[in-house]
Amino acid sequence: MLHVGHTQVAVDDNGSGVPTLLLHGNPDTRRMWRPMCDGLTPHLRCIAPDLPGFGDTRAALDLVDVVVPPVPPVPPVPPGMAGLAGQITARAADLARPGTAAAILARRPDLILHLAAVVSGEAEVDFDKGQAVNLDGTRALLEVIRAAPDWCPRLVLASSLAVFGPPFPDVIPDDFAPHPATSYGTQKLICEHLINDHTRKVFLDGLS
Repeated sequence: MLHVGHTQVAVDDNGSGVPTLLLHGNPDTRRMWRPMCDGLTPHLRCIAPDLPGFGDTRAALDLVDVVVPPVPPVPPVPPGMAGLAGQITARAADLARPGTAAAILARRPDLILHLAAVVSGEAEVDFDKGQAVNLDGTRALLEVIRAAPDWCPRLVLASSLAVFGPPFPDVIPDDFAPHPATSYGTQKLICEHLINDHTRKVFLDGLS
C-alpha cells in the first residue's frame, strides 16, 4: 500500500529502469496490467495503482452542511471493487466560522464540490450573512488549499445565473459579459474570479 494523504492506495510496483505509470480505466483495476508488466519489467519500472474506489483502494465521501446531511444508501459493490463501503461520513459545520474550512479539508480530498451558499433573497436582505458564507467562506477554503504543500485538489464551485444579471438571452453565449444586479450574483462572480486566479497560480484545479 502507498499512503497518499489519508488514502491508502493499492499499487503494483515492479521492475527497474524508467518509471512507467500505468492507469486502468472503468471498471478495471491494476490487475489488468499484470500480463503486460511481465514482459516490461526487465526493461522498465512498472507502477500500476488502483484508483480510488477500484480494486483494493477505497474511496471516501465526506458530506458537510449546516445541519447533518443524510447519508445516501451505498449501492452494491461489484466484485473486485473497493467502493465506498464504510467510507461515507456526514457532519454539520458552519463555513462562516473561523477554523471550519481547515477542519473540513483536513483529510486533503482530491475533489471538493463547493455547494454552500446563502442564495439571492436571503443574501439581499442579510448582506453580512451573504458576505460571510458566499465570499468569506469560499476565500477561507481557498486559503487553506493555498497554504497546504504538495496539494492541488479539483474544486468545483456551484455558481449561479445571477452573475449575469437581467436581461439576458435564453441561451447565454461564452462572450456574454456578466453584470450582476444582486449581492448574491456579485459574491458568486467574485468567487469565480478568485478560483480562476488560484487555478492560474496552480494552487488548485478549479471549475465554476
